[in-house]
Amino acid sequence: MATTPVDRVSILRTTLSKSLKQTRSRISDEAPSTISQAYGDVASFFATDEDATGVETLVNLLLSKIEKINEDAEGSLDDMLKRHDICSLLERIDTSIAHVDREASEFAEKDEADKKSTLDAIAQAKTQKIANIDGRDKKKRVLPGEYIGYHAYKLKLEHKAKLQQELEEIEKENDEKEKELKDMWESWNSGVSSLEGVLSKMDELGAER
Repeated sequence: MATTPVDRVSILRTTLSKSLKQTRSRISDEAPSTISQAYGDVASFFATDEDATGVETLVNLLLSKIEKINEDAEGSLDDMLKRHDICSLLERIDTSIAHVDREASEFAEKDEADKKSTLDAIAQAKTQKIANIDGRDKKKRVLPGEYIGYHAYKLKLEHKAKLQQELEEIEKENDEKEKELKDMWESWNSGVSSLEGVLSKMDELGAER
């Protein structure tokens, strides 16, 4: 489960509190020995009825100073959070990040689907055939727009350029096949006309005899 801005602020407070607790524990364990070694009899100036050496008194003074610093830091942190409305700012940042991530994910999915559909359409266009008058299969003229409904604005420029090149090659090939069919049809019609002329001439010669 994702953390909210309030959660993160709470985690920060918990971390600071934990850090203070660890600091207090370490000072309580190590400070007496350190103070005794560093100050020796001088520490006795802080002696009380309950603390003959003054070491414990110095340790407590040190701990109280640390707690005061921590209280000031927490107060400053609270003031800063309220003054700059940090929770609201963090929430807006989270919302913006989630929105960008969602759009990026949707774009990637649609872009991948577009690439697949266009490649499938190109493959389909290349395999469409019709029977020619001589019984041979010829490529059928296929308009890319008949099969391809890709969204150009979603395609990356590199992919779009590559796709455009392939489409132009298909159209060029289809144009060549269409011209070939037209030329063959005209040649066949010309041959039929010539044959009809020859038959007509033969009929005329037969009539003269």
